Amino acid sequence: MHLLHQRGPLHHLPDTPEAYDAVLADVAEQALRRITPEGNLEHPDCQDDIGDTSLGMTSLLAFAWQRGKDPRLPEAVRRSLAFHLRERVYTEDNPGYPNLKVRNSGLPYARYVLEAIAHPIGDWPSTAWALLQAVNILDATDGLVDDEQRTALVELAHGYWRWLTEATFFNPQEAGNQAIGCVVGGLMLARHLPPGKGSRSARVPSVCTRTRSAPTA
Repeated sequence: MHLLHQRGPLHHLPDTPEAYDAVLADVAEQALRRITPEGNLEHPDCQDDIGDTSLGMTSLLAFAWQRGKDPRLPEAVRRSLAFHLRERVYTEDNPGYPNLKVRNSGLPYARYVLEAIAHPIGDWPSTAWALLQAVNILDATDGLVDDEQRTALVELAHGYWRWLTEATFFNPQEAGNQAIGCVVGGLMLARHLPPGKGSRSARVPSVCTRTRSAPTA
């Protein structure tokens, strides 16, 4: 999150709601200035680690609205969410991605680099974070987005979960937090799925850690 980086590490802040709300308000203000007419919130200088970035900023704006009810934020949330749903959802296999268990699954994922073949191994963590950001939005947007967008986001998040756990296997890249993110995202998602799908999502997280290449200590 380039906007957060400009304020320095959050652990340097006083541990008070007021301090965190001030940072959140500053981030939201910068995002409102940066958002494009199409709804893109990506940093213009960023080339990698980008496929989930706009969605992550949308989740921060949704959280900021939940905390402060800034009347400018609902439109920005809806517009930026529409951008991700329209422009940043990939369903064709990324050529060169080595960790597919199922080819041509048609399941959605988030690319680490938007250009095909460019660093495809990063697609797994980008999708794990996209899943987390999607469910963060679902948790924060009660009354903020319409039923059509909410339904589309639930379906997308479920597709991300299935891609992470069914179509691919986990490559730790010396970062086991990616698997933890996947598990947490799946557990959070379960609350938003119909009962049958939700209970299955809650049971499946162990798939993330039963892989051919387990995280190293």
